[in-house]
Amino acid sequence: MAATALLALVVPGAPAAGPGDPAAVAARAGWAKRGLDAWPGRVAGRRLLVRFRRGVDRRQARALLSSWGGELGARVPLAGADVVHVPAGLSVARALARLEASPLVAHAEPDHLVFPAAPPEDPRFDQQWGLRNTGQPHPVAGAPGTVARGRPGADIRAVPAWDASPGGGRPVIAVVDSGVDVRHPELDANLWTNPGETPGNGVDDDGNGYRDDVHGWDFARGRAALLEARPYDGWNHGTHVAGIAAAEHNGVGVAGVCPTCRVMVLKFMRPVDTDGDNRPDTMAGTLSAELRALGYAAAMGARVVNASYGSAVWSSLERRAFARLARRGILSVAAAGNENGDNDMYLFLDFDNNGIPDSISPAYPATYDLASIVSVAASNHGDRY
Repeated sequence: MAATALLALVVPGAPAAGPGDPAAVAARAGWAKRGLDAWPGRVAGRRLLVRFRRGVDRRQARALLSSWGGELGARVPLAGADVVHVPAGLSVARALARLEASPLVAHAEPDHLVFPAAPPEDPRFDQQWGLRNTGQPHPVAGAPGTVARGRPGADIRAVPAWDASPGGGRPVIAVVDSGVDVRHPELDANLWTNPGETPGNGVDDDGNGYRDDVHGWDFARGRAALLEARPYDGWNHGTHVAGIAAAEHNGVGVAGVCPTCRVMVLKFMRPVDTDGDNRPDTMAGTLSAELRALGYAAAMGARVVNASYGSAVWSSLERRAFARLARRGILSVAAAGNENGDNDMYLFLDFDNNGIPDSISPAYPATYDLASIVSVAASNHGDRY
């Protein structure tokens, strides 16, 4: 489900889970039982994210880490944190415990994986009942050849919104996701373009630390390419999300909710192995890459951040980053999750009793108690969940 989906469900009173809350306690219990290193596909490599206390310089941080073989990695400015690499001879859980016990450390947590939330005169606009539902027949997802009719008016009122829009502006939506096909005919004219960058010259023209970031950046691989060369499960998720948000009203294909918006492509996901067979099978992103992407969105002028992804892990650093976006006047739109759960309830469900949860709620970042986050769930063509 994309965060630009059909029903914006704002949850202003949703609780802010923290280390002492039931969901976090349950997660910690699971880590203690299984060990952080035993969670394939969840913890990213052997990395932690650490926020040192105010006044601790990098020399002091390196000295602390070197006492047990840790290494200081890249800085994550928006969260005020650093990546820390854990040596092979030490478990991630033990390294986390050592950092949490240090008076130099304000906060430490695993660099965990984040997964995508699965997913007008334009000729297919009549099939987009979510934008304008007249009770028209339309295909049913997951049932090839089947059509259905919804309830008239069960939509987001897109057409009246377009009529009321004053136009003129071209706000920037940062699509933080698995990448976008920048050559897609529904999106190519609605891409944000970095005014300070000269395409293809291999130079960081604007001095922001990224070479040739013309339409955005790949924070998963550290490059300017914005889409994977080979398809994996979820690789086209970001293109799908970008189309929902800003597909052109050009007489081709479908219509986007905001056809005058520009899409800033911030790819932070890459192929990962989640089933343990040493072969990539899906797309996912690390928390550290997500935080760097959010920092770029803030620095480069995005007005909206679209976060159609999530995890069940409450992260102090992730919440801190979204709070800082809010202070810069940036609206964040986040998917409420595809777990069919209740983000106002703490659930830790292990259906097959293997020690690894099959469903956890709440989902983050959608459930952080920040007024700047619009938490988006989905409804069907009859306005039922």
